Amino acid sequence: MKNPFVLLIVVLLIPLFHITVFAQQNYYFDETNQLFRECVELVQKEQYGSARELISQMKSGKTDLSETLLTDLAYYDAMCAVMMSDKDASERISDFSRLNRSSKWNGRMDFLQGRVQFEQKRYSDALNAFNKVEDKDLAPFELFELAYKKGFCHMKQNSTDEALVEFTKATESPNPYKNASLYYSGHIYYTLQQNEKAMASFSQIKSNSTYKKIIVYYLLQIDYRNGNYSEVAENGKELLKNADTKKRAEILPLLADASFKTNDLKAALEYYLQLEKQSRSQLSRQDLYQMGLIRYQSGLYKEAIISFQKLNGDSDSLDQHAAYLLAHCYLKTDQKIFARTAFLSAYKNDQDKQMSIDALLNYARLSQETGSDPYNEATTLLQQFLEKNPQSSHKKEVHELLVQLYLTTKNYDAALLSLESNKNDPEMQAVYEQLIFSLAIDLFNQSQFDKSISYFKKINTSANQVNSAAALFWTAESYYRLKNYVDAQSHYKKFFAHRSASKTELSQLATYNLAYSYFQLKQYPSALLSFKQYLSNPLAGQPKITADATCRIGDCYFINKEYSKAIEAYKPIIAVRQTESDYALFQTAMAFGAQGKYNEKIAHLDQIVKQYNQSPYYDQALYEMGATNLIMNDSRSAIAMFDKLVKERPRSSFARESMLKIGLIYFNNNQNQEAIASLKKVAESYPGTPDAREALNTLKVIYMENNAIGEYFSLTKKLGFGQMSNSEQDSLAFVMAENFYTENRFQEAESSLKSYLNTYPQGSYLPSAHYYLSKILLKNNPEDALPHLVFLIENPKNPYLEEALLEAARIYYDNENYQEAQKAYESLLITTSQPLQKTEALEGVMKCFFFTGDFSQAVSKAENLLNDPNASSNQTRQAHYIAGKSLFETKDFTNAKSHLMEVQRSGNDVLGAEAYYLLAKINYENGYLDDAENQIFDLSEKFRRQEYWVAKGFLLLADIYVKNNNIFQAKETLKSIVDNYKGDDLREEASRKLAMLK
Repeated sequence: MKNPFVLLIVVLLIPLFHITVFAQQNYYFDETNQLFRECVELVQKEQYGSARELISQMKSGKTDLSETLLTDLAYYDAMCAVMMSDKDASERISDFSRLNRSSKWNGRMDFLQGRVQFEQKRYSDALNAFNKVEDKDLAPFELFELAYKKGFCHMKQNSTDEALVEFTKATESPNPYKNASLYYSGHIYYTLQQNEKAMASFSQIKSNSTYKKIIVYYLLQIDYRNGNYSEVAENGKELLKNADTKKRAEILPLLADASFKTNDLKAALEYYLQLEKQSRSQLSRQDLYQMGLIRYQSGLYKEAIISFQKLNGDSDSLDQHAAYLLAHCYLKTDQKIFARTAFLSAYKNDQDKQMSIDALLNYARLSQETGSDPYNEATTLLQQFLEKNPQSSHKKEVHELLVQLYLTTKNYDAALLSLESNKNDPEMQAVYEQLIFSLAIDLFNQSQFDKSISYFKKINTSANQVNSAAALFWTAESYYRLKNYVDAQSHYKKFFAHRSASKTELSQLATYNLAYSYFQLKQYPSALLSFKQYLSNPLAGQPKITADATCRIGDCYFINKEYSKAIEAYKPIIAVRQTESDYALFQTAMAFGAQGKYNEKIAHLDQIVKQYNQSPYYDQALYEMGATNLIMNDSRSAIAMFDKLVKERPRSSFARESMLKIGLIYFNNNQNQEAIASLKKVAESYPGTPDAREALNTLKVIYMENNAIGEYFSLTKKLGFGQMSNSEQDSLAFVMAENFYTENRFQEAESSLKSYLNTYPQGSYLPSAHYYLSKILLKNNPEDALPHLVFLIENPKNPYLEEALLEAARIYYDNENYQEAQKAYESLLITTSQPLQKTEALEGVMKCFFFTGDFSQAVSKAENLLNDPNASSNQTRQAHYIAGKSLFETKDFTNAKSHLMEVQRSGNDVLGAEAYYLLAKINYENGYLDDAENQIFDLSEKFRRQEYWVAKGFLLLADIYVKNNNIFQAKETLKSIVDNYKGDDLREEASRKLAMLK
C-alpha cells in the first residue's frame, strides 16, 4: 500500500490576542488624564485607529506630559500598530524596547514581537521571541496563546516532541486555542504512527464543525492502519461520494486494498480501475500487484498481464510473485515465449525458494518446447541447480530436461555427460541412442567423418533396428567421403542385409551410392548393375541424381568398350536437354569416334557447338571436330573448326593446339606461307611453351627448305632467343627446372625457377617460369605468388593470363584489397572464354562493388549473375544476398525483400541469419511489428550458432516490445543479451538501452 496521505494544516480563525490593559489606577481615575482614559477604552473596544489619533492629539497638544505617561502612550501606540498590522509594527516594538529599557511594558514587547513574526510566518524568529517571554508578564489566557503558538512553531520546524509539550499546555482548560492544539497534537501523533494517541486527540474534536470534515480522513487512515478493513470499506465508500479529485486519489487506494483484504474482489477491482483512470501515477506497486491478482483470479488474463508488466523492476518478493503470475497469464493466453521469459525472471528473483524452483522447471520446459533459447541459458541454470542441490527431489526431472535441451540445441557432448549419471535408467536408453545418432550426424555434416564413424558404430547393433540400419548406412557414407571405397562398399552391403533397411527410406540412396563405390573401385560390371537397380526405383523429385546414374551407366559401357550400349544409355539424357546433356552428347560423339563412325561423331559434337555454347565441353568439341576432320583428310573443314576455336576461345588451351594444328596442316600441304603465318603466331603468342617450341622447330625446317635460315635467326632474335648458344643455355636451365616441376619435386623446382629468373631476366621462357613458380607458391604462400602473377598479367601474350588474373583477383580479394581485385576480375571477365571463369569473375566484381560501397553497381552485377546459367546454387545465393543487402542499404526495402527471402530459404549459415535479421528490420521500419517479432524468433531458433545476428535480433526485439509498451519483455530481452552475449559491442548497446528503460 502506498504511504498514507498527509492532510493540509487547518487555518484557524482565532483572534490574534485579547487586549490586556495594565493602566495604573491613578491615570484611569485622574480627571486630568481624561484623554488617556478614553484612549485605553478605545483600545479595549478594538477601535485602534481612533485610539492612535487620540494618542497623537495628546502628544501634540500637551507639553507637560510626564515621562511615565509618554511611555504608556508609546506602548499603546505600538500595540495599535500591531493590531492594525502596520508594516512598521515590528520596528515600533523594537524601538520601544530600545528606548524604554526600564519600562514595565518591556516584558510584553517580546510577546508582541512574536505575534507579529508568527503572523508573518517567520516561525523561527517568532519562537525565539516567545522563548524570551516570562509567564508573569502575561494574563492567564495569554499563556494558552503562547503555548499554542510555540507548539505550532516547533511543529513547523519538525520538533515534534517540543511541539507536543506546548500543545498539551494549551489544552489544559477551555480556551480559544484548545481545539486547534488537539487537532495538531492528533496530526503529529498520526504522523508518528501513534494511532491510539492520535485517536484520543481527534475524538475530543470530532464533532467540532471546524474539524469534523477533516478528521474523518484521519480516522479512515487509522482504521486502515489498525486492520479494520470492514470499517474502512464502509466508511470510505461514504466519504468517496462527496470527495473532490484530490481526496478521491487518497481514498481509492484504501478502499481498493480494504476490499481486496475482505475478499470483495469485484469492488476492489472497480476501485483500482477508478484510481487508474483518475491518475496512473497514483498506483503503487502493491496496487498493481493486487489489481493484477484480482484480474488473474477473475480469468481476465490479458488485463492481468498489463498490471503485472508495470510492476517489474525492484527484485523483491512482490516482483517475484508478479513475474510468476505473469508467466501463467502468458500461458493462459498461449504466449509461451513470453511466459518463458517471465518464469526466468521469477526464478532469478529467488525470494521464495520453492516458487523459484518451480519457475526454473517451467522455464526449462518451455525452452525445450519453444526452442527459443539461443544462449542455452536453461541448460546452464539447470546445471547450476544440480550443483547446488545434488539431493533435490527434482533431480531426475532436471536430468531429463537437460538431455532434451541438449538435443534441441545440438550440444551433444554435454548431453552425453548428463546421460552418464542416468545410464542405468531404462527410460533414458532410447534417448542415449538418439543422442549418439544425432551427434554422429552432426559430425558427418561437419565433415568429421572419422569421428562420425566411431559414433555410428556404437549403435550398429542397437536394439532399435531402424537406428541400427540407419547407422550402417551413414557409416558407409562416411567411408565413401573419406574415399575409402572398400569399407564403404562393405557397409552398404551390410545395410542391405539388415532386416530393417527397408524401413529407413535410405535404400534407394544406398543403391546409388553403392554403385558409385563400385565405379570408384573400377568394378564397372557391378557398378553397372547397381546403377540399373537404382533406376528401376529412383528417388522421387531427384532428376539430377537420375540423370547422373543414367550417365554413369553409359560410362560403364564406354569404359568396357561396349560403345553401342553406351550410345543407347546416353540417349535419354540427350533427349531431355538437361544438366548432363552436353556431357552425354560429348561421350556419345567419342563412342562413335571409337567405332570409326566419324560422321556421327562430328554430328553429335556439332550439336554441342550449336546448342550448348556455354558448355565446358564447347572448346574440346570444336577441337575434336577439327581433329576428326583431319583424320578424314578433310583439311579444309579441320582448319575451319580450328580457326573457329581460335577466334571464339583465343585463351583456351585448345586454341593453342588448334593454332599449331593449322600451321602443321599448311606445312604438310606445302602451303608454306600460310604455315609460317600460323606457326609464327603460335611462337609469338605463347612464348616459352611446348607448343611454341614445336612451332619454332617446324619453322626452322620450313626456312631451311626454302634457304631462308636468316629469316629464322631474325625471328628467334625478335622472340628473345638471341644467339643460339645463349638460347641453348637458357633452354637447358629452364628445362631442368620444368622437369623438377612436372616430377612434383616442388622444393627443387622452386629453387631452380628462382635461379632461372635471376640468371635470365630476359629469358625465352619467362612466362612459363613465372607460371610454374606461382603455382608452387600458391600452395603455401599466396602473397609471394602475387608478383609472378602480376608479371603474367602485365605481359599478357602468354597462355596463362586467365589463370593469372583469376588467382591474383582471389589473393587481392582475400586481402580485402577490393579495388585491385575488381580490376583483375573485370579483366578476366573480358578476357576469358571459359563460362565458369566468367561466372566467377562476375561474382568477384559484384562483391568488390559491394564492399567498396557502390551498391548500385553491386545490384547490377548481382542481376547479371542471377541470369547466368552457369552460376552455382551458392553463387546464386551470394547474388541474392548482395542485391538484397545493397537495396536494404539504399532503403529500397520493397525490392530488397524478394532477394533476402531467397537467401533465408536456402541455407542456415551466417548469410541466412543476416537475411532473417534484415527482413525483420524491414518489417520493423514498415510498422509490421508482429511479423518482425516472429522473424526474430525464427532467427533465434534456426541460427542459434550465429550469436552475433541472434543478439542483433534480440536488440531489435527489445525495440519492438518498447513500441508495443511491453517494457517487462523489453527489459528481460536486453538482460539476456547483457548476461549471455560474449561480444562487448552488442552487450554495451544492450546495457545502454536497458539503462534508458529504468
